[in-house]
Amino acid sequence: MRKEYLSCVHTHTEFCDGKSTMEQMLLAALEMHYESLGFSPHSPLPYENDWAMKKEDLPAYFAELARLKRLYGRRIDLLCGIEWDEETPDLPEGLDYVIGSVHSFRKGDIHFSVDYSKDLLAHVVKEGYDGDFLALCADYFELLVAHGAKKQVDILGHFDLFFKYNKDGCFLDENDPRYLSLACKAADELILARPDLYFEINVGGMPRAGRPYPYPAPPVLAHLSKRGARFVLTGDCHSDRQLRMGYAVLESLPQEVIKRLFLLRKEGFAPFY
Repeated sequence: MRKEYLSCVHTHTEFCDGKSTMEQMLLAALEMHYESLGFSPHSPLPYENDWAMKKEDLPAYFAELARLKRLYGRRIDLLCGIEWDEETPDLPEGLDYVIGSVHSFRKGDIHFSVDYSKDLLAHVVKEGYDGDFLALCADYFELLVAHGAKKQVDILGHFDLFFKYNKDGCFLDENDPRYLSLACKAADELILARPDLYFEINVGGMPRAGRPYPYPAPPVLAHLSKRGARFVLTGDCHSDRQLRMGYAVLESLPQEVIKRLFLLRKEGFAPFY
């Protein structure tokens, strides 16, 4: 049995689309003897939405984290992060780390999010891509590579998020050689541009969407590992109850991946083993 991974730096609270307060998330982490906990609200977006933090709430977010550090900072490493969406033009100052992610983009006149709902995704594939899901993947990866190459990004978020609703391969066979070629090319470009980048092994789609494995899927995770990528395990939690859901996947990860797994503390990234 492998040792426990006592950290999560991809969490969402009531400051964005999460269901718990920051303190509720923190108390749950303390109950499980976490070594570190990072908060990563969705960055403010330049259009109306129901999932991202509001720009005017940033001061309150920083103030609440400062309050929690005063109360609990001797018991756990508390980290101030953000999930920086590709569509957010600027980053606030004062962050400990940044997760760089792509959720939404535009195809012609259609602006959509790849993980909002299965019906929306199916509509976009039909109307925007003439039924070619692989073409949607290509557009996503183009944005992901450009965003992940930015020096401000520390952790690359959910590499293949567009597969959230791909149960039983309803959109695309995840082992399709055409897809794997595309995904591995994107992985190689990211590693070349940012050898210091960390890739998250994100289990969020498992409890919330019934995925059998994390992002990225096993073939891409294996490719990243062979290319020398470094990883962090995250829950992408939207409530305190989700804080450890999916972490049992640690037992099934290849040893080659475990050797390249890191944990973020206030001093920086440290090897898990």
